[in-house]
Amino acid sequence: MARLMRLVPAMASAGWILPAKWTGFNSAQAQLAALLLTGAGLFSIRRMAAKNEASPIHKAMVLFTAAASAGVWIGPAFAWPGRNPVATLYAVLFLAAVLPPLLGREVFTTYFARKSTPPAVWKTDIFHAINRRLTGLWATLFAAGFSSALIPGLFTHRRLLWGILFEAVIPAALMVGIGVPANERYPAYYQRRYGLMPVAEAGTGPGPTQGP
Repeated sequence: MARLMRLVPAMASAGWILPAKWTGFNSAQAQLAALLLTGAGLFSIRRMAAKNEASPIHKAMVLFTAAASAGVWIGPAFAWPGRNPVATLYAVLFLAAVLPPLLGREVFTTYFARKSTPPAVWKTDIFHAINRRLTGLWATLFAAGFSSALIPGLFTHRRLLWGILFEAVIPAALMVGIGVPANERYPAYYQRRYGLMPVAEAGTGPGPTQGP
């Protein structure tokens, strides 16, 4: 059941994006589906939050589903998410990475870092510095994904082909090609830069951070 709850936010956001791409959520049936998807996402977040299993990614996906669904019900003036669902999702992920530090909250990658590091390093300056830099990287990647997802709207022909390329392939390549290697290698690099033995090599656990 716990594993299913962790999958619900992604399933709800994907379940919102696909009908939005096909119909724009213009029908009453689609509006009801949006409401149900939002309810499922909020329920899963509540269950996960009670066990401290709700990551920033989970929260951003549910926020996307809720905000986009609200736009569907409010009316045409707020229909942009229905026309550009993938770009909207990346915009929400970008805000999830940027807003917390501006509001004095912990940075985006901290949640993931705590899952893979011993508590002894959580309050160190090195730990916070690494996570600030990785959060900045992920914010940049999300912004790039947002920009890429807007491009298919500029074309009037073969939008499906351009949509697959700019909404799926290019953003995924950025995340996997840049984000994931940075999560794996940058913490050790940063520690060695200051003459420290990386946490993983010291035998106290994995590296100081793991990204989304």
